[in-house]
Amino acid sequence: MRYVEFKKIAEEIVGVSTDPSKYLNAVNSLLLKGGEIPFGKQGETKLTVQPGTKLDPTLGLDTPVKGKINGADTELPAKKIHKSAVRVKQIGVGSDQVERFNRGNVAEGLFGAGLFLALRDGKTSAGQIINFVTSKTITNGAPTQPVKIDHIPVDTITLKVSLAPNNFNALANIKSYEDPILKAYAKTIEKFCNIELVEIKKVLQDNQKNDAIEVIADGISAEKLTKVDVVLKYKNKEEQQTLTYEYSVKTGEIKQFGQSSAGGGVESKISRSERWSIQKAFWETWGADIDRAEDEFMGVKDLAQAYDFSYYAAAQELENELKSETDERETLKKIISTAQWHARRDSPNTKLVNFGKETYQVLDFQKLNDVVAHTNVRARFVRTKGRAEVQIIDAKSKELFMSMRLYWSKKKISNYIEKGPLLDKITKVKEG
Repeated sequence: MRYVEFKKIAEEIVGVSTDPSKYLNAVNSLLLKGGEIPFGKQGETKLTVQPGTKLDPTLGLDTPVKGKINGADTELPAKKIHKSAVRVKQIGVGSDQVERFNRGNVAEGLFGAGLFLALRDGKTSAGQIINFVTSKTITNGAPTQPVKIDHIPVDTITLKVSLAPNNFNALANIKSYEDPILKAYAKTIEKFCNIELVEIKKVLQDNQKNDAIEVIADGISAEKLTKVDVVLKYKNKEEQQTLTYEYSVKTGEIKQFGQSSAGGGVESKISRSERWSIQKAFWETWGADIDRAEDEFMGVKDLAQAYDFSYYAAAQELENELKSETDERETLKKIISTAQWHARRDSPNTKLVNFGKETYQVLDFQKLNDVVAHTNVRARFVRTKGRAEVQIIDAKSKELFMSMRLYWSKKKISNYIEKGPLLDKITKVKEG
């Protein structure tokens, strides 16, 4: 495609940067995430695209994008993607500028590299991890060539990192690590890899087998299909045995471990009745029937107040159920199983690893099953920064176990699920 053609498409159809490489990266990032993508001059056509879709390097914006419209297989050219879906943003200036990136996603790549290096070399360091990911030895979405580990019997190891283009570019750009927070995460990842892999390395050495080890850091599929961000697995060819360690990666002081759409942002054209159906279904997963709030939700003019009614009804319903719990504790079991699903989806062995600036923490949501018999909790409605929230608290100490709160913006309204200090105490299995 000639540059003048590209410029016309970028300005008239998409309305973003006229730098071809940056725009193509932005389109690839959008396609890799998948989901519903608007096409056409007004964004009137919605094509549902599978995660992992990419532009053909030869065709560029002429690439036919495959997907479904109302369940029917359809192809549309990438150049018809609406401007609302594509954003090209940068920070810094000059040829070394770094595209905006998500620290948590870049940390997934750093973590995968740290696991790889610690297993390959016996130990690693933050400097070695950063040098490795910025040395152009990793190709986004492709495994490295198998490398032998220096012990007998000989094991081999590979690393595969799959990130959205902007996050992979940041991972591989040395200027990204001028960000002191990202650099601090690399140091904490160093600590985890040198401490927590000791037992795994011993198993690999002592089993006297030729193991094929794979480290996979996947920040693409995880965004849509699973909560697993980084996988460490090894296969024993002689016995056809596979052992897998799965990690969901979080960074910083993030409390959120799940979310559920509340029906689109303030500017969304979704109807009030559709919003009610979505919100009712969400609270049913926690064991709360909010039918009592339907008239208020549908009748009040202010949309934010409508959601307040749904949260208040959920808090009342859960509180009534929890106060009248029998020995079976069905409501608490429901709350715990739903929290576990949001934390790990259908991968029950997944551990949540949180990397802070100085320490790391490993949480195992499976441990919640151990406290059902002797834990009493209550529910209450509160407001946080003016928005509705349902908190689940310990009945005696009032310590926060977890909460569901309303996130609100023009483009997104969502139910955030967040952990409290009590949940941390119960599920924490390691820290360093």
